[in-house]
Amino acid sequence: MKTEELKKLFPGKVLDLPYPKPYPEIIEIPEQIKAIVLGCDPSNFSNTDGTTKELETVFAITGKNKDGRYFSIVLRNLKQVGLALSDIYVQNLCRNYFTAVTKDNAVWQEAANRWVESLKKELDDLKIPLKVPVFLTSDELYKALLKDKKEFRSARTIYNNPQLIPVNEENNLLGRPLIPLYRHIDYRIEKWEDYKNRIKEILPFI
Repeated sequence: MKTEELKKLFPGKVLDLPYPKPYPEIIEIPEQIKAIVLGCDPSNFSNTDGTTKELETVFAITGKNKDGRYFSIVLRNLKQVGLALSDIYVQNLCRNYFTAVTKDNAVWQEAANRWVESLKKELDDLKIPLKVPVFLTSDELYKALLKDKKEFRSARTIYNNPQLIPVNEENNLLGRPLIPLYRHIDYRIEKWEDYKNRIKEILPFI
């Protein structure tokens, strides 16, 4: 979706900044991708004056304004289940910047709904196999991608009941296995041994 279209749909809620690039920008061998990592959007207010820092790549993984803070917990979680940066494809569901962070953004779920088809097409066009799981870094993503919103479960419920993962392809809008792997400090995977082991158990078979 283009920024101008989004600004018309959500007046005063969208910043006119270029979208960060996915990581990696080019996938040479799609079959080597072991997981997709999904963020909400690039919105941040990290400059010293409280304005938005423009990121060259999602989560500021590389390029201009590279900043390890954004992806450190995600990367730490991935390492706990045997994955490295070279194993993954990273993208945001909403590629645009908003005027508020996700949790404070009243239009985020509606905007996310409009981005789902774009992301689905992107992943399909990249020829990343459909069995490759999508790790969700926020419960807002989990809520946005469920077909039946009544099936939404709190983070604590999911992490305490590892049998709930993955969310099967037929039950979500991306048509790929979904695995919550939240970025919040309370859900660092080393604190949740059974959940970590469940992910390690199912990864080779998805």
